[in-house]
Formats: sequence, C-alpha cells, structure tokens
Amino acid sequence: MKRILFLLLLSTVSFGETREFALGHGEFDLVSTSGNIKITGVSGSKLKVNFEKIKWNKDCEIVFKKKDNKVKVEVKEDSSWFSSNECQINFSVSMPKNLESDLKLGSGNIELSEVNGEIDFKLGSGKVSVLNTSSASIEGDVGSGSIEIKYSTLLSGSDFESNTGAGNISILIPKSKTAKVKFKSGTGQLKNTVIQSDTADLKVDVKTGTGSLEIDYVK
Repeated sequence: MKRILFLLLLSTVSFGETREFALGHGEFDLVSTSGNIKITGVSGSKLKVNFEKIKWNKDCEIVFKKKDNKVKVEVKEDSSWFSSNECQINFSVSMPKNLESDLKLGSGNIELSEVNGEIDFKLGSGKVSVLNTSSASIEGDVGSGSIEIKYSTLLSGSDFESNTGAGNISILIPKSKTAKVKFKSGTGQLKNTVIQSDTADLKVDVKTGTGSLEIDYVK
C-alpha cells in the first residue's frame, strides 16, 4: 500500500526539462499561455531553455523550432492562448546577452536580466521586469499589470515604447543621462525627475488607460 501511494504521489510531481541550441546571434521567440518566464543574459553562444509543466493535459503541446538564426518555442492548446489556463508552464532561459527577444504570454510574470538585445513583449496580465539592461529598443504591451525597467547602461538614441490597459510603469536610468518623454493616459499621472532634452539618450512613448509613469535615476 505504501509503495502504491508513493508511486501515485510521484506521478503528480512536475520535473523540469531542458533544451539547448547553438545561437550566438539572432532572435529568441517564446509564446506561452500561462506561467512565468525568466530570462538571463550570459556570455557565450549557447541558448538553454528549461521548462517545468505546472498544469498540462492532452490538449497542450510545446513546440521547438530553429531556422537559421532564430529559435522559437511555442506552447499550443486548442483554445485561444488568452482565454485558458489549462496549459501552465514555467520557463527559465539563459541566452547570449545580445540576442533579440520576442515574448508573448497570456498570464504570469516576465523577468529579463542582463539582456541587451532588442526586446519585444506582449502580456495579458501580470508583471514585466527588465533589469540591468542596455537594450537600445524595448517595446511592449500589457493588458493588466505593471512594468519595471532598469537600465545599467543607456546608449544614446535608445527607445522605450509601451501601451498598458491598467498598471503602472517605472523606468530607472543611469545618473546624468537624459530623456524625452511622451505620455498619454486616461487617469494616470507622470512623475519625471530626470533631465529633459530634445536630443535625449532615451525617448519614451507611453500610453496607459489607468496607470502612472515614473522616471527616475538609479540610486
């Protein structure tokens, strides 16, 4: 009886799986329904994707594709990826720092750290954090949730563009850097303590339904 119980418990445990790709430059795309995505930029030319299935049934499928300098991972299910949580999976990714990334997630959190390539994201509900980045182009939309951006280095001519339905956006830039801010909101407010310039290091274009934008220097 104890052995049978042990086997039943073991069958409910979710174990992580890993896929590796050689990808020194190019693009990494990830499309998922529900769960968390954590991406860390590293040195070298190896892309490593670890994933753990939290909720999974016969209608769920994960597909890996590599073509030329692009790797795409997609979680598929029979229903719309914005309307169901039946396929819930967590991703932990390490990839070369300068790869471009295109991320789409129905619900959950997205965190990128030390990722310096072009970043594009779309999130239904949850939080997006982009930390210690020097990406010259960050663009993303969030239906309901917050966005946090922290630049470790800010290259001249960088851009940040975002649209959110409900949620606040926080941007931190290195001291002495400048910004040019365009902000439009239904009920949100702008709090900006950085130096403004028409020839700014960072151009910010943000639209929110109900959410505020705060821009400050890294302490």
